[in-house]
Amino acid sequence: MKGQTTHQKKQVIFHIAIYKLSSIGDVTLSTACINLLQQLPSPPKITWIAKKSTLSFLKNFFPQINMIELTKEKTLTTTIEELKDVDFLVDLQGNLKSFFFRNFFWIRHKKNVYSFTRPRLDRNKIIIKSFFYGRSVVPIKRQSPQRQYELMNQTLFKALQFEFPECIAKLSTENATPFLPVRKSDCSSYKILSPLLSNNSNWIGIAPGASYSTKRAPVFIFTQIINQIEILLKKKKHTFKLVFLGNKLDRQLSELIIEKISEDIDCINLAGKLSLSQTSSAIKMCQCLLANDSALTHIAEAVDIPSITLFGPTSEYFGFAPFRKKSKAFSSQLGCRPCSKHGEKSCRYKDRLCFTNLPVLEISKYISDLV
Repeated sequence: MKGQTTHQKKQVIFHIAIYKLSSIGDVTLSTACINLLQQLPSPPKITWIAKKSTLSFLKNFFPQINMIELTKEKTLTTTIEELKDVDFLVDLQGNLKSFFFRNFFWIRHKKNVYSFTRPRLDRNKIIIKSFFYGRSVVPIKRQSPQRQYELMNQTLFKALQFEFPECIAKLSTENATPFLPVRKSDCSSYKILSPLLSNNSNWIGIAPGASYSTKRAPVFIFTQIINQIEILLKKKKHTFKLVFLGNKLDRQLSELIIEKISEDIDCINLAGKLSLSQTSSAIKMCQCLLANDSALTHIAEAVDIPSITLFGPTSEYFGFAPFRKKSKAFSSQLGCRPCSKHGEKSCRYKDRLCFTNLPVLEISKYISDLV
């Protein structure tokens, strides 16, 4: 045929299934894999298997992805049958439940499966050491291991390397970071976000919530940081405003902080009033986000906004530390932390020193330099 040559390569198009449930924060990190797949000359068809909350979140940002919802009413056999046209399955969950899912998929369809392996043993060792160290030992500053999203990218890259080696020549896992396609102009689509559109305002996002109450820094820590930011920015003759973000449970927490900060600080409390997609747009309008170790800190980085993250009972050395150049994690150097994997356990010393020992002045200065 005219216009074609015999040596012209046929573009490879394939269908990949990704199994990833988990929390919104963890799913946000897994968008690095979508970013990696979008580097391919011909982006593949992606089917994502997850629960409703995860799929609703992803659908807002990646409508091109096919979604298969896991429900109690739908049997495993039915779900596996929906994957009959898939070329291979990548399990990014890496737990016992996903083990059964991927093995059932292989038995039914005889197609390859690739699994993400969590560094559980290393984490457990750190937690056990922390328990025995208590506060009698000041820990040596650990070197950060590979980040969670980097490990997920490696799993996907190995799958592509085996299935379609001709596709990976120009792939770069280094450039494939968590990514949510949010633009500042998206903010104008939501009337509730109209106050954030002012060109003369430097907005700082505040997210005082977290999945567990034990992961939330005390109100007075946020209050001290915010009041100190005001002092530092007044010296520079800079102005700023605050927008509080989070879910309905975080709204009251935000109100408590607002009551205790300087009356001269302009702020709006949008916690509990926004969807996750609206919250992502609100964060995009900020200079930075101050948050606990939570989903919103990962969303901030995914929309390319610096995240200043307060780590208490959890550890930034478990692969969840911020990755952007202007982002930063702050924590206390105590031998007793981390006291658990996800920060759900109450402080055995009853004083939450991991939060109350945070370097408030250092945090405030870092944020004021970003504004």
